[in-house]
Amino acid sequence: MRSAAPALLPVFRSRLQADILAALLLDPDRSYSMTDLAKRFGAPLSTVHDEAQRLTEAGLLNRHDAGRSAMLQANARNRITKPLTELLLLSWGPARCGAGADLRLLGGPLPPAARPPAPRP
Repeated sequence: MRSAAPALLPVFRSRLQADILAALLLDPDRSYSMTDLAKRFGAPLSTVHDEAQRLTEAGLLNRHDAGRSAMLQANARNRITKPLTELLLLSWGPARCGAGADLRLLGGPLPPAARPPAPRP
């Protein structure tokens, strides 16, 4: 069953898709295995695989194999990556995006008044 689009920025196909994009685009120097992403977001590996395939076909992610693992990384050469990254950071916020979020994309940390509220546990 597909999750609903995120209410804050409903341009994404699903919450999982937005979470995957946020994890990868906001930490562009890091590669994640699909297994790691499935564990991180509590999603079935097959669902992560399907989302990753769509995002790779769209040119937003690069995929490479490392042994038996399929690794994903942001495709910094795609011209839509930077504006999409900015949208994710503005809508998800640094708290949701994690410590690896590259806040330099927006010229540094957001002022407290501009930060969206942190997600509830």
